[in-house]
Amino acid sequence: LRVTCTNLRDIETVQSALEALPEQPQPGPGMWVDRKSERDYVREPKESGYRGWHVPLGIEIGPDPDGMGVPVICELQVRTLLRSAITSGFPSPSIVPSATAPA
Repeated sequence: LRVTCTNLRDIETVQSALEALPEQPQPGPGMWVDRKSERDYVREPKESGYRGWHVPLGIEIGPDPDGMGVPVICELQVRTLLRSAITSGFPSPSIVPSATAPA
């Protein structure tokens, strides 16, 4: 799953919003975040200049044929519009790789 934000502050807002989620599945439907496996390239950008936040997100879907919820793990990627355009290979003429996202 990818969330594209306007600026770095929006990424921090998403991070704050997800802090309320548990770190393990809870009884019943819901979501959880595996913070032990997160990669925070906002605080520690990659050498390429990439800035984003990647975290495993668990979602219980279902029910299955036995009436049980099925846990599904996906990766949530939160990045800026600028970085998303560059890494997706669709830069517009106004976006250059050396540009930085507004703080």
